[in-house]
Amino acid sequence: WNLKRKLMSKTATLLSRIYTKVRDPMTGFFMIKSKVIKNVDLDPKGFKILLEIIIKGKYKNIKEIPITFINRIEGKSKAGTKEIFYYLQNLARYLPYKKNVIKEFVKFGIVGGIGTLINITILYLLTEKVGVYYMISAIISFIFAMSNNFILNKIWTFKENVKLGIGKKYLQFGLVSISALLVNLLFLYIFTEILGIYYIISQILAIGIALIINFIGNKIWTFSK
Repeated sequence: WNLKRKLMSKTATLLSRIYTKVRDPMTGFFMIKSKVIKNVDLDPKGFKILLEIIIKGKYKNIKEIPITFINRIEGKSKAGTKEIFYYLQNLARYLPYKKNVIKEFVKFGIVGGIGTLINITILYLLTEKVGVYYMISAIISFIFAMSNNFILNKIWTFKENVKLGIGKKYLQFGLVSISALLVNLLFLYIFTEILGIYYIISQILAIGIALIINFIGNKIWTFSK
């Protein structure tokens, strides 16, 4: 596989971790009992159907058996930009079937809102009162907000003992947050320098985009159960 296809496959699988622990819910090679989908409304966009069966199907157990997957020798892959958008639409449509995910996201959003207030307050004070360059202020304010968010998400959103693997999980949370920070700073720069939006408004918009990345990363990695 070329790098593009590997990246697409890994990303799709990681996103599915929000809904299932199955290692390869993207495969088209699976077998089910007919009662699993009896009277079940299956309507996935695109050709990836297994994840929808896992989410909507009526079953108790899933057994995964390793296979040797070889490169295609006939025809061409159907994977493309259109299928990527279909898959993202499917992920959004599956949320009502995983109410715990919605609840966690709402809590994560509330924590993010608190963190945003901390972030913006420190950003404003450092930039307007102390005279620090706004990009540097954004980094400092991010660190304070991240630490607050980690504790609140650990004990409230994902209901973990605060002492459980706190060092390792803080590092994981930090790595996910840094990835989100890079996106945050990128959009902060674009909105402020290119689009000419006031930097406080730019920061609010950038934080909203980073929130989604933060939730997915921490849901499937930092606080995975």
